[in-house]
Amino acid sequence: MSEKKIIVIAHYSLNRKITKAECFDALGIDDGINYEYIDFEIGNENLESLVDLPFNNIALTQHRKFVEEVKPILDLKPDAEIAYFGLTAIPIGFHFGFLIGNTRKFTVYQLNHITKQWYAYNEPPTKDYNFEIIPPELPNEIQRGAGEIVVRIGTSFKINKHDTYEVISSPENEFDIELSNPNFDSLFSQIEINKVVDCFQSILNCYANKLSGREKLHLFIASSS
Repeated sequence: MSEKKIIVIAHYSLNRKITKAECFDALGIDDGINYEYIDFEIGNENLESLVDLPFNNIALTQHRKFVEEVKPILDLKPDAEIAYFGLTAIPIGFHFGFLIGNTRKFTVYQLNHITKQWYAYNEPPTKDYNFEIIPPELPNEIQRGAGEIVVRIGTSFKINKHDTYEVISSPENEFDIELSNPNFDSLFSQIEINKVVDCFQSILNCYANKLSGREKLHLFIASSS
């Protein structure tokens, strides 16, 4: 049986380059024909400047660059898995995930806040850490009419809903995905990441099946980048 093919994507914009060497070190491999490395830089910003970034313009640039540099490789290797290394502002990373879609097998590698090492599976942030999602309250019946939806995802820390009201003052529906014990390194393995993804998918399913008349969904995230 041949070795599985992996596309390694280094996606960064926060004034720190992600090198091929550190990605391959995290994967535990040397360079090889079954690994395709994509260096995908989309800016070089400091954390202090994120509030003023023109995210709409960045999304357009990222989309164009994705079509030119990433999509051809994905199309050429449809059976390859993706190893994603991301160090970018959350809206940029979220948009990149949208461009890739949800039909590929992937592993998300994260940078540990203490060791500064990349990992896919790591020890919990503390020995007795308990990862538990507080289930969001979803409507049981179809709700008619226009309006806006707010979704808050807080795994690093709890998002104060009153802060989001400064942006969307009167949402028609509000949903929270939060942890009983939030932590900057709470998403310490693919299992925890997938639990959050599944919970978010349940909200999207509710939106599609019971709240389809709503005009916009606004997402606020405080989570690992």
